[in-house]
Amino acid sequence: MAIPKTIWQTFRSDKTPPAAQPCMQSWRSVPRGWNYRFSNDEEIEIFIRDHFSREEYNLFRQMPLGVMKADFWRYAVLFRYGGVYADIDTMCRISPDVWCRKNAGLVIGVEDTQDYFCQWVFASEPGHPVLRLALDLIMDRAETDLRIDHPDYVHYRTGPALWTDAVRGFLGLEKSSPEGQLSAQQILDRKEIWSDKDIWIYPLNVFCVNAVAHAYASLRWGKQPQYSSWRADQIRAGARASNPELRPEAAD
Repeated sequence: MAIPKTIWQTFRSDKTPPAAQPCMQSWRSVPRGWNYRFSNDEEIEIFIRDHFSREEYNLFRQMPLGVMKADFWRYAVLFRYGGVYADIDTMCRISPDVWCRKNAGLVIGVEDTQDYFCQWVFASEPGHPVLRLALDLIMDRAETDLRIDHPDYVHYRTGPALWTDAVRGFLGLEKSSPEGQLSAQQILDRKEIWSDKDIWIYPLNVFCVNAVAHAYASLRWGKQPQYSSWRADQIRAGARASNPELRPEAAD
């Protein structure tokens, strides 16, 4: 099975930030038969409702931040249909025809911190087990002791920490392993392409930077006109959770 030639992106509404539009155009302009698909918040909710279990849909609706719903959807839509997922603030510099290996079931890169596997852009065939593992982990982590304003809350529940754990789980790797055994951290630190069980992992700065650039990223969004960061949304949600007077029902 090959990775389908479909590019998926999402934003809360069809009115996307001006700073993101050149990035999105770089994906729309990918040549040689690639299809471009964009979904807003209403459309991704309908997709989860129609294609996943009631339990998954209910959890999706209860997620407190839009970025968490976008995380859920990216795993879900590629699990269902396959293709390439890319955040709207990423710039496609090299065609997916180059980095989507013909024999690959999943193509991922390494975050610039070398702590996580990247999930702001990745490619997959439909039904890949890592995506199912990621969705299952989201269900498992619905109950957590982390407060919503904890800096790792999103990363742990739906984001790159969860994604990295799903990849590690599929490959049977620990974060660190005894001498002589390959660990997840050793893969993250490699300078060459690594592959196993139909997964292709590009080293730092080859796929996630050179082939696809993250133009703004969450920590820089607030510095762009009409951009808002999910980090800011998280801070506001944390404030509401800590202060009952700030909750919407307090105004009733």
